[in-house]
Amino acid sequence: MNNTHTAARHLNLYLISNDPAIAEHAVGAGVDRIFVDLEIHGKRERQAGLDTPINAHTAGDIAAIRARSPQAYILARTNPLHAESRAEIDAVLAAGANAIMQPMFRQAKEVWDFADLVNGRAAFIPLVETQEAASCLEHWWDVPGLSEIYIGLNDLRLSLGLPTIFGALTNGFVERLAVRIASKSIPFGFGGLGRLSAVQPVPAGLLLAEHVRLGSTSVILSRAFHQRSTTLAEFTAAVNAAEEISAIRRLWMDLQTASGRRLAELNHELRSRVSLLESGGTTPKPV
Repeated sequence: MNNTHTAARHLNLYLISNDPAIAEHAVGAGVDRIFVDLEIHGKRERQAGLDTPINAHTAGDIAAIRARSPQAYILARTNPLHAESRAEIDAVLAAGANAIMQPMFRQAKEVWDFADLVNGRAAFIPLVETQEAASCLEHWWDVPGLSEIYIGLNDLRLSLGLPTIFGALTNGFVERLAVRIASKSIPFGFGGLGRLSAVQPVPAGLLLAEHVRLGSTSVILSRAFHQRSTTLAEFTAAVNAAEEISAIRRLWMDLQTASGRRLAELNHELRSRVSLLESGGTTPKPV
């Protein structure tokens, strides 16, 4: 896929947290969006045996973050479409959410029904994390209010039966999906990103280069970024967020002007790293 070399393109950084102090600190350090995660329906059963986050945040958490950080951009991931979705969506909007993410859908009708409940009151971000959701993309991408598409690698790994969370990147699945999304000029993001300074089986810099190569403009700062901190004291002890975020943005801008050949070389290295993991190396934990 050809890089567009758009140096002005901004990378939106998300941080998942329901702690008002962490949220305030993170926004001050350069995080664009605070991600409050209410999704619990079916998640524990679906991801049994995997070290994936189940956060069980609440609308009250959104209200607390909004009270402490009035200018924060707050994204709420609700539960999948269910009988109480209208009440849940109303609650997170009343609490101050700017955007709503719909998880775990498999049919276009689910997206249209969910968007109807949002009814233009917030930005709407469908989360593609199943093969079926990707397959029917063209049938839901014109839904009213859609502002962005996010691709979730954890559940996509399960849906596709892949050995690692990076398999959808190296087998071409995300790239093919990115090409289709780009044809409609819809912003999108995928996966998670750790610290550039951390030593990892798949370095964060290679993943950032893949975001540039594919045209992504959003990424979640993973639990590894802050070492799974749950309090501000833990967070600040684990990471200098402002320094790490500045490093990410510097590399992001450098990669925007990288040649197509250089991005292809970095993609080759990414594939080599993932192949090593799949052939017996240490499988990275889900983001």
